[in-house]
Amino acid sequence: MFEAEEWTADDADLQIWSDASKARLGFWAPKFASSFIRDPIIDSDSSFNIFLNEAVMILGALHWSSSLRPTPSCLAIHTNSSNSFNIFNSLHTSEVYNPILMSVATIQIDHHIDLCVFFIEGKQNIIVDALSCRSFELVRNLVPDITIHHFMPPISPTTVVMGVGQK
Repeated sequence: MFEAEEWTADDADLQIWSDASKARLGFWAPKFASSFIRDPIIDSDSSFNIFLNEAVMILGALHWSSSLRPTPSCLAIHTNSSNSFNIFNSLHTSEVYNPILMSVATIQIDHHIDLCVFFIEGKQNIIVDALSCRSFELVRNLVPDITIHHFMPPISPTTVVMGVGQK
């Protein structure tokens, strides 16, 4: 299905950093000086689920990457979420998160993208951490030419929230 057996983040055609907080979700692609933000997804009992939101950000980053021309064949996404690192590298999670994994697999197959999710320490995630905390002045000081866009995830937040609410 995918050509590369093993590669590092430096071998990737594109690297993206993602993060989630109660204030905002975000990812950024330094190669394009582009970042994307959205409000967090709140589950059916009105609580914030960091694991859900981190996973949705990775899905969103992959979805955005699949729209690029040329489409990256090797995509590295960096996250400070060990849970997200684990599910995207094992493709195994609890049933309620399967729609996210299925969406990821579909995008990978349809667009021939080899995805590797890398775990990083939070302190290495400065730009996207600032985005997710709404520290836009800091972001612009660190990356003056950055563009900040709003985005919707490729999977319905309602579908995800209803699945999580059925725990």
